[in-house]
Formats: sequence, C-alpha cells, structure tokens
Amino acid sequence: MGLKSFASLPGLVLSFALAFSTMPASYAPAETASLKMQHLPFQSSSVYRQDDPDFLYRMVYSQYFRYQAGQIQVKEIAEFEETVKKEPAAYLSKYPFRGVVKFGSQRFGFVFDSRDVASNGYDKLYFDLNGNGDLTDDKALEAAPPPSNVNYGQNSARREYPRILLTIDGDGEKIEYGFFFSIYSRYNEQNQQSPVYGSASLRSASYRTGEIPIDGKKHRIVILDFNSNGRFNDEFSVNLGQKDSNNPLYPSSGDMVLVDPDTRNRSVWGSGALGRSERQNLSKLLNIDGRFFNIEVSPTGDTVTLTPSPLATGSVNNPNSQYDAIVYGDHGLLKISGVLRQPVALPVGNWKLLQYRITEATAKKPTYVSASATQDYPTVQVEKGKNAILPFGPPYKPLVRTSLAWFNSSGATVQRLFRLSLALTGSQGEICTDLRVAGKRPEKPTFVIATNKGKIIERGSFEYG
Repeated sequence: MGLKSFASLPGLVLSFALAFSTMPASYAPAETASLKMQHLPFQSSSVYRQDDPDFLYRMVYSQYFRYQAGQIQVKEIAEFEETVKKEPAAYLSKYPFRGVVKFGSQRFGFVFDSRDVASNGYDKLYFDLNGNGDLTDDKALEAAPPPSNVNYGQNSARREYPRILLTIDGDGEKIEYGFFFSIYSRYNEQNQQSPVYGSASLRSASYRTGEIPIDGKKHRIVILDFNSNGRFNDEFSVNLGQKDSNNPLYPSSGDMVLVDPDTRNRSVWGSGALGRSERQNLSKLLNIDGRFFNIEVSPTGDTVTLTPSPLATGSVNNPNSQYDAIVYGDHGLLKISGVLRQPVALPVGNWKLLQYRITEATAKKPTYVSASATQDYPTVQVEKGKNAILPFGPPYKPLVRTSLAWFNSSGATVQRLFRLSLALTGSQGEICTDLRVAGKRPEKPTFVIATNKGKIIERGSFEYG
C-alpha cells in the first residue's frame, strides 16, 4: 500500500524502503577553509517568491519575545532595567513593547513603539545598536511598508523591519552581524485590562560560506546561525528532559551545515535537516557522500576544519523506499539517507533514532510522513563491517488518549469534560509529526463512541494535530 492509505487511519499499513551506499573511509589530512560572511537582502516573509535565490539560507529558527499589556512580566522588566539605562523621554504609544535581545554574552535592549497600534501595528523600533545601554543615541528604525495583499484581520497587524546590521563580539573578535525583526500585534479595545498583545521574532540575516577540498574535489560549505543567537558553532543535542503525553524526543536547537547547497531545487519541506539533501545538524561528525568527518567551526564561523574520522564503520538498513533519518549516540547527532534496503554507512557504536522522513519517490507532488522517536526507542548497536537493522516506519496505527478536564462555562457552572487526543504511531512507537498525500493533509480523522452493544453515544472528528 502507498501513502494514500493514510487517509483511512484504522488498520493503516505502509510499505516503503530506504538506504544509502557504504563507501570506504579516507585518511586524508585535515582541511581548513575560510568562510566569508554574507548578509541576506530584506524580503517580506509574508509573501513567497519563487525566484528567491537565497531561500535556503532564510530557513532558520527565530528568537521570540512576547508582550501582553497590563500583565506584569517580572523577569523581563528586571532584565530590561539592567540592560537599558536611558530611554526616550516619551513614546508615541501607551503600550510600548520592551525587551532584550541576547547575542552570545551581549545583551541589547529594544522598544517597539507605534503611532496607532490598532491600525499600523508596531511600526517604530528603538534598538540599542551600539550596545551602550542608551536608546536615545541610535536612530529610531521604521518598519517596511506592509504587503498590500496580506490581511491579518481587524485591529491586527504584522510589521517587518529591513535588515538590521550591528557589531557583536564573537569570543573576542568583532563581527558585523545582520538580523530581521518582525512583530505581530493584536488590539482589543473591549479588553481594558489587557488591550494589546504582541509577539516579536528575530531571525538571522547572516551566514558563512566558502569552499573546502576533499580528495581533490571542492565542496561548498555554508554555515547558518540556525538558532539566530549570533554564534555559528552551536551543536545540536537531544533534550531528554522534555516530555509530554506522547513522550517524543526533541533536539535542542544548534546551527546548521549545508554541503553543496542546490538552490535550483525548489522543494522546500521545512527548515530542519530532513527533506533536503544538503542540510545537516551541526554536531561532532559531518556526513559527506557516506564518509564521516570531525567538524570544528569557530564561534564567529570564519573558519571550518574537517578531519577524516578515525572511527571504524558498519552499516544499517531499513525496509522503506526512500528516507532521511537523524540518529544520535556517543558521537552526537548524525543525518543519514537511504533507499530500498541498501546499507547505509554509520560509525561503530550505539545509536538511537531521533527523527525521520519517509518519502514516496515516485509521487509527482510531495507525499511523505515525518515522525519523532520516543525515549523508549531501542538502542541499535553498529559493529565494524557488519549490518544492523534500524527499525522505524510502518505499520502505522492510531493511538487515542483520554483525559479529564474541568470546564467553567459561565463563571459559575463547572462541567466535567473528557478530551480525546489522537496520535499516529509507527512500528517502534515513534510519533508522526507531519503527513502529506499529494501535497495535502488527509481529511480529519473521525471517531465514534459506542457501548459494547453497539449503541452510538457520540460522533465527531479530531480538530487538531
């Protein structure tokens, strides 16, 4: 059965296959390359451009900041007062949005202001560009004109600011760094206690790029400040302490490495490492053509060093047609890719699955399933010269959980409420996080609650997930 069977959840079975070719290790000497800083031009993220040549380098995570007028934010207020020593004498808005941005060990205060939050959103920004704690000696920044064909709803707005450049300290070295700042706001005049809500996001507008030779062949390397914190050498790790009811694993965000990026390939499936062949999480090892290299990146990203790994290798395979998988173990996080039962090279050691994406290679439109493993996933031992099974994928089955909640419907009446949640789980209990059939999500799954004798008590559909 193909991925089209996802539309009917009960009894769901998939058969796909994946793999990679194993290549012999090379013992070439370490190679170090200098990487140049590049700054992205401004482009509204509210409008998709098919011809954007920089789309691969815009796919990063943001720093987020939130503001609710009338609510006391003790930690945020204390941090702002420690960072900013002087503000403008007056603001245009009754509801200025204050915050602090962190780049490495440095902190920069900012304030969003507005002539009219309801109609214009936050269209003015005071940012302490020189980092001296004074918001009055830097020129206030104006938001870019909003796209004419985007509507966020009555009294709601999203304003974006042209690329901002400032000088930051990268472990004793000064570098010019760029970022984009945007802010969504909603004004509710009927809520007098808390009339304004704001959510701002800051994402990197700078990346490093250069070439590095491996066995006489030059490879283009790009380092993205994926977590937008002003550093380029943050490694991904696995967050074993974060749990929810389904117990999936979550990686803590680091930086991203692109090897030989293909900007002609317009298939953009999310900003993570899965779904794009050139993207890998920065960790201890880098996978290039099935060979493994220790990677070292300077904090400012101006140099990258690749050293052939001395680790012996074995291999793994999985009975799915085409996949990307991220595994983790003593050697950090590592991305592998495979097709139809072919062995995929992997350094010896104990590995566990973190995430994967299975793709239907013959589909004209994106048809795939993505999933995150849980902490209960079994350890896979890879031995030198031997092949091991890396299990995941079909058959898939629905998992329905129930919980009891108390709902106050009128301020006085308290009702008992049962909540139903649905998860689609794979053969090793992995939790599906995304699903597309011919580019679309399947229809909402439905449920029926009935007695043992078949009397129907309730029908409905799952609204979220």
